[in-house]
Amino acid sequence: QVHAVEIDVKYNKEWSFGARVGFLPEVLFSGITLQFFSADVRGRWFLFDRALFVGLAAGQYRYSASLSGGSAATGLFTSTATGINLTITPHFGWRWLWDTGFMMGLEFGYGWTTSPNVTASSAVTSGAPSADEQSRREAIAARNAKALSENDLPVATVLEFGYYF
Repeated sequence: QVHAVEIDVKYNKEWSFGARVGFLPEVLFSGITLQFFSADVRGRWFLFDRALFVGLAAGQYRYSASLSGGSAATGLFTSTATGINLTITPHFGWRWLWDTGFMMGLEFGYGWTTSPNVTASSAVTSGAPSADEQSRREAIAARNAKALSENDLPVATVLEFGYYF
């Protein structure tokens, strides 16, 4: 579950512009610790002066994945992959606005990634692995980081609440 906060300004009845930041708290999944952060700016065009909109967002997401393992014979280690990707996200959705200013909505989109910047490393926490073992671990971390960075992300905000002043 990604948590996000957005500031959105309704320019007129047809257009709004905003900025959003989101994050995924540290999660342990199959022995891998994952973290995620995103930030973007976005614009929305409300069709027919109604709740339905189409929009475009541009920003970046950052992620980190780490895995610890090994044995007394090969040494204990932590492999970490981090990346920063620029994203372009066309999206559509609905935002219903009450006279009180309360807003409820949902949106769907697809985030295309561009310009991945990935780094991978492996650190020994105890023991003394061979140079081959250390190289193998770094290669695995680099391969997994590259695969992670090349994935586009579907975007779904199932329920959002807000208030327009």
